[in-house]
Amino acid sequence: MKKYNQRKTKMRLKLSSCKRAAFLMWMLSPMAPMALMAEQAAVTVTGLQCEYRAEPLGIDARQPRLGWQMNTGERGQNQTAYQVLVASSSSLLDKDKGDLWDSGKVTSDQSIQIVYSGTPLVSGQRCYWKVRVWDQDGKPASWSTPALWTMGLLNPDDWKAEWIGYFPKVTGQKEEKKELGRKAKAAEDAKKITPAPYFRKTFTLDGPAEQAFATVNAQGYYELYVNGRKVDDHVLSPAVSDFSKRNLYITHDIRSYLKPGTNCVALWLGRGWYSEEIPGVLHSGPIARAQLEIKTDRQSPVQVVTDGSWKAHSSPLTITGIASHSKHGADVYDATKEIPGWNEASFDDADWPHAQVAASHPGAVTTAQAVEPNRATEKITPVTIEAMEDGSYLVDMGKDFTGWFDIRFPKGGKAGTVVSMTCSESGSPQRKVGLNYNQHPKYTFRGSGEETYRMRFSYHGFRYIQISGAPHQPDLEDITGYLLETDLPKAGRFKCSNDLFNRIHEMTAWTIRCLDLGGNTVDCPHRERLGYGDGQVVMEPLMYNHYGASLYYKWHVDWRDAQNPETGEVPNVVPFFFEKAGGGPAWGGTIVPMAWYQYLQYGDTRILEEALPSAKAYLAFFESKSKNNILEFYGFSRRWSFLGDWVPPGGGQETRNWDDKTSTLFFNNCYRLYLTQLTARMAVVLGQTADAEQLNAKIEELRSLLHERFYDPETKSYVCGKQTYLAFPLMIGLPPLEERAAIMAQLEKNIRGADKGHINAGMLGGYYMFDYLSSIDRDDLISLMVGQTTYPSWGYMLEQGATTCWEQWNGRFSRIHSCFVWVDLWFYEGLAGIHRDPDTPAFKHTVIKPKMVDGVTWVECHHDSPYGRIVSNWKRDDGKVTMDVTIPANSTATVYVPAQQASDVRESGKRIGEAEGIQFLRMENGRAVYKVGSGSYNFTSTL
Repeated sequence: MKKYNQRKTKMRLKLSSCKRAAFLMWMLSPMAPMALMAEQAAVTVTGLQCEYRAEPLGIDARQPRLGWQMNTGERGQNQTAYQVLVASSSSLLDKDKGDLWDSGKVTSDQSIQIVYSGTPLVSGQRCYWKVRVWDQDGKPASWSTPALWTMGLLNPDDWKAEWIGYFPKVTGQKEEKKELGRKAKAAEDAKKITPAPYFRKTFTLDGPAEQAFATVNAQGYYELYVNGRKVDDHVLSPAVSDFSKRNLYITHDIRSYLKPGTNCVALWLGRGWYSEEIPGVLHSGPIARAQLEIKTDRQSPVQVVTDGSWKAHSSPLTITGIASHSKHGADVYDATKEIPGWNEASFDDADWPHAQVAASHPGAVTTAQAVEPNRATEKITPVTIEAMEDGSYLVDMGKDFTGWFDIRFPKGGKAGTVVSMTCSESGSPQRKVGLNYNQHPKYTFRGSGEETYRMRFSYHGFRYIQISGAPHQPDLEDITGYLLETDLPKAGRFKCSNDLFNRIHEMTAWTIRCLDLGGNTVDCPHRERLGYGDGQVVMEPLMYNHYGASLYYKWHVDWRDAQNPETGEVPNVVPFFFEKAGGGPAWGGTIVPMAWYQYLQYGDTRILEEALPSAKAYLAFFESKSKNNILEFYGFSRRWSFLGDWVPPGGGQETRNWDDKTSTLFFNNCYRLYLTQLTARMAVVLGQTADAEQLNAKIEELRSLLHERFYDPETKSYVCGKQTYLAFPLMIGLPPLEERAAIMAQLEKNIRGADKGHINAGMLGGYYMFDYLSSIDRDDLISLMVGQTTYPSWGYMLEQGATTCWEQWNGRFSRIHSCFVWVDLWFYEGLAGIHRDPDTPAFKHTVIKPKMVDGVTWVECHHDSPYGRIVSNWKRDDGKVTMDVTIPANSTATVYVPAQQASDVRESGKRIGEAEGIQFLRMENGRAVYKVGSGSYNFTSTL
C-alpha cells in the first residue's frame, strides 16, 4: 500500500508537471483568453461594415473600407487601438489567424474608413474578418463576431458568360412614322410593347453544394430563379446606370437552392431602363449574362454560364411604353400564356428556341452594384373602393407612394377577359382619376379559379387605381400596395409636441422614400423618373433619416461618368443623359456638394479624392462660359437651360411669372461662388495647398465683383430683393461685413411683412435660406414659415390632403416630388440640434444645439451615425429645461444647454463639477456650453 501511494504521488506530480507545461504553452498561444493576460475591457465591438454594407457579396473595391462600432455602458469610452484580422477561411479566423491581413495592434481611435491593406484580393475571394479594440485605459476587448465579404469578378477576362437576349418580332403594332404629329407620336410611344422573356438552363451536380454563387449582369431588370424558387427578395434589379458608360452586376449566394442531381437556373428579364431611346441601348429588348460558380465535395468546380445553349421563350408579361417623359408605361400580363413550371428542372424545354447571343455597348465598363438593392419594404392597404357610373371601380390607397399593387380576384373570371387599370395621384367619383402619366397596367384572365394580378418589372407613383372590366367589385382585403425603395438602413427618428411639424416631417420623410429607387433619387416617380441634379436638396434630409453612404457613393460615380472629359460640363440629369432636360449650373453642380456632404456625414475622403478633379473641371467650364468674370447664359433654351431658384411661389411651369433674368443671373453666379467655396474646402481636407490658395483667391475676386454689380445700397438688397436673393448671398458670405446686418434686416422684413410669415422661395433658395437662418440662430423665422397652413406652405399641402410633397406650392403637376423635402433637415439640425462638426466629420465630434422655438415644448430625436446612436431629447416645462443626450462610444460632443447661468445647470441631479465626463467651456447667448465624452446625460436647467 505504501509503494502504491508513492507511485500515485509520483504520477500526480508527473501529471501536474505536464499540466503546468501544457498551461504555459497554452498561455503563450494566440488562443489564450485575454482575461488571463490582461483585464478585459467592458466594451463590445459590433456593426461590422465593408464598403458601407453588412457582409456584402461580390464587391469590386480592391482595397475595401472597413468600419465598426463600440458599445459600452461606460461614459467617456474611446478606442485607443485596434487589430483587424482578415482570413481566407472561417477556420483560420477561428484560430485568430489572418492570412490575408493581420493589421497588428494599430494605435488609433479610427473605427471607420479603415482601408484594407493586406494581400491583393482576387476575383471570387471570400474574406472572413473580425476586429478587436483597446479601450481608453488600454484594456483589450473580446474579438467581434466574425463577418464576411466576397469579391466579385474584378477583371473583364473573368467573365466567361456571353450576353443573351430574346427578340421575337412583335406583331399587332403600328410602325412608327416620322410624319406623326406630336400627340400621335406620344400615343404610339405609350402603346409600344417590349417582351419580358424567360431563359433557362439545366445542369447536374454529383453532390450537395458546399459553396455556390451566381453573378448576374443585366441591362434591364431581372429575376433569378434556381429550381423554381426566386433567389432573393430584390425587386427591379439592378440599380440604374448609363448603359453607354457602365453596367452593373449583383452576386447571389445560391447554395441553399441547389440539390444533388439535375438543377435548373432561370432568368426572367424586364425592360426597365433598357429602352431604345436611352444611350447605350443596342437591342429591342433586355439583355443579360450570368455566371454560376459551384463547388461540391465530389467533383471539380462547376461553372454554368449564359450562352447560345440556353433556352428562351416569351413570358406572359410585356411592358408598354418607352423610357421617356410620361411614357414609362406599365406591366401587361396575359395569364392565358402562363407556362407552369418553366423555371423547374423537370420542365421539358425541347420546343423552346435558343437564346440569342447579343452584344453590349463596347464603351461601357462592368462593375459591381455598390448600393443596397431595391425591395418592397412596406405594405399599404386601401381605405375605400367606390363603384363608378361607367362600371369601373375607384380604389383609394390612402396615401401617395411609389411601387406596386396586387389585386386578387377570388372568383376568377372568364378566360380572355381583360381588366384595365389606371394609376393616378388624384381621383374622385366625379372626375375619375386625374393626371396618370400613362400608367395603365392590364391583366388578362386565364379562366380557372382564383386569380391575382401582380406587378413585376414596372412601377408607378400613385394613390388611386381605377379598375375597368373587372368581373366583380374587389374587396378592400383583395388589394395590397407595396412601397418600393432602395433598401437603405433606417437612421433617424423625429417627433415633437407640435402636431403640424410632426405631420410635415412624416410627409417629407415618406416623400424621400418614394423618390429613392434604383441607386439614385429622382425628381418624381411617374412623369420623368430622372436623377436631376437638384436632388442635392434631398441629400442631407435623406442621410439623417437613412444610412445613405452607399447610395451617394454609387450615384457620385454616375455623375463623374457623365461629365464631359473635354469641356468639364456636367449634364442636368444622371445617370441617363437627356440633352434637353431642364436645369442649369446648380443641376450639374451637384457633383460637388454630393461629395462634400458624403465626407461630412461619413468621413469619406476617397470620394473627395475622386471628386476634386471633377469639381475643378466643372469650375473651369464656368470660366469658359463667363464674360468679364460673370457667368453668362449657356444651354439649349433661354427658358430651361439656365434655371435659378426653381418653382418659387407663383413661378411654376404653367406661368410666365418666373424670376427676372437678372435675378436668375445673380443666383447662378452665387452658385458658382458656392461651388468654388466647397471645392476649396475639399482641397484643404486633401492637403492640396496650391489648389486651395488658387480657389480662395478666386472666391475673394468673385465676392467683390458680384457685390459691386448686383447690390443696391439704397434698398440694402440684391436684384429683386426676394427671400432667396438675400439669404443665399448671406449664406455664402458675399456681402461685406458692414452690410450683412442691414441685408438680414431686409430679409426679416420681407418674411414678416410682404410675405406675411410665409416662405417665398423655391427648391434651392429655400434650402439655402433655412440653412443660413438656422446657422445664425434665427430659427424663429424658420418656425414662422414652417408653421403656416395657408398658401404657400407645407401646411397648405397637408390641408389640401397631401401625403407627399408637391412639385409646386400650388399643387400643380406632380404631387410626389423632391422640390420641398429639404425642410426635414431643420427638424433634425434645428429643433433637435444634432449637428456635424466639419472639423471632425462623420459625427466623431457632434454638436448638440437644439433650437427651442415658440410652439414646441418637447422634442424626441435620434440619428444613427457611423459611431452609433446620437440622441437629443428635450422638454420645457414651467421655466425649466430637461435635455437627455446620448453620445456613442469613441466620439465626443459639445452640448449647448439653455440656462440663465452655468450654476443653474445640473447633470443627473449633480452639479457639473461633480458629474463624470463633463467639461464646462463657456456661456454663449443664453446657453451653457459643455464638452462631453460618450455616454448618456441628463441635463436640467432654469430658463
